[in-house]
Amino acid sequence: MLGQKIYEQFTTVVHLKEQIRVTNPEWNDLLHHIQHGSCHGHHVQLLRSLVLTNPHCPPTDFNSPPRNDAVLITPYNAVHRQSGNQLFVCKAKDTIQGQELTLMERYAVATNPNGRNAKQDEQAALPNVVTQKQLPLTPAYAFTDYQSQGQTVSNAIIDIAMPPSGGLSPFNVYVALSRGHGQENIQLLRDFDKKLLTTHPSEYLHIEDQRIMKLDQITEQWWDSKKQEAIIDCGNIHAIQSQTNMKDVEML
Repeated sequence: MLGQKIYEQFTTVVHLKEQIRVTNPEWNDLLHHIQHGSCHGHHVQLLRSLVLTNPHCPPTDFNSPPRNDAVLITPYNAVHRQSGNQLFVCKAKDTIQGQELTLMERYAVATNPNGRNAKQDEQAALPNVVTQKQLPLTPAYAFTDYQSQGQTVSNAIIDIAMPPSGGLSPFNVYVALSRGHGQENIQLLRDFDKKLLTTHPSEYLHIEDQRIMKLDQITEQWWDSKKQEAIIDCGNIHAIQSQTNMKDVEML
């Protein structure tokens, strides 16, 4: 309570309105409405046009630049409690003419997968053809929206769907979607709940936003009046200097 009372003593407020990172006006307008949970139908439609599974989403080639360097931004790390543990193991299934490899054959494959520089006995343990089946996995870089704060991401795949546990607010969505310059370098992993964009997360914060905005307007008016006073003072000083110079000329 003491901290709140001290905070409320500040009446000179400057609201930073210019978005430096985002250069697209349409995207900037979307972010403004997301921040206040006041999105309209065309805002939701704009976001849904970026969902990868949407037929109207521009085709994406993740094997070519710049999308091959895209990172995933997610609101919640589903495995954050399992840090340090092996989360997924995908074993390869090696066979020779439909039969599983023997221990000696598996050892030969593991130590010399290309058959190069193998010892004579290891080469003898393997035939010319070994069939391998394995789920193809590609390492990818991802982080949560909390960790992405303050960063600028050139290309991002963003997940704003409700996580299986925990909560999600317009603030999470705002942080994630404001990491890039506009919709040109952002796509959404999957669909989302539009209520997340049309409902303010907190009535108390909504009231506080209005108070801050009012103080910002008062501060701006005060600053404009100070600038006008400075202009008038400069004009008076210039007039006095001119009169002084004229008197000096008359004396000469």
